[in-house]
Amino acid sequence: MNEGNEEVYRWSTNRVFPVKSIQRELKNEEVLSYKETWDFKDLKGRHVSKGRYKIKVVMLIRIDTENGSLSTEDLTAATVVEVL
Repeated sequence: MNEGNEEVYRWSTNRVFPVKSIQRELKNEEVLSYKETWDFKDLKGRHVSKGRYKIKVVMLIRIDTENGSLSTEDLTAATVVEVL
């Protein structure tokens, strides 16, 4: 989102996601991680303008714990970056 709260980029645009169920048990201290790089281009492939951008990541997966399932909110992270 730009400073006007408009979406300028969405990683999942034009991607296809097959529905597949994978069950995996994590060991203590084991971590799931994901890495992605944004090239600072908008939805039309143009470089974004200088300014501040809010980056939000939502993992749309289900994680069961001993105390129940984690919610989408639990699996969401956000930060702000500044393009100079």
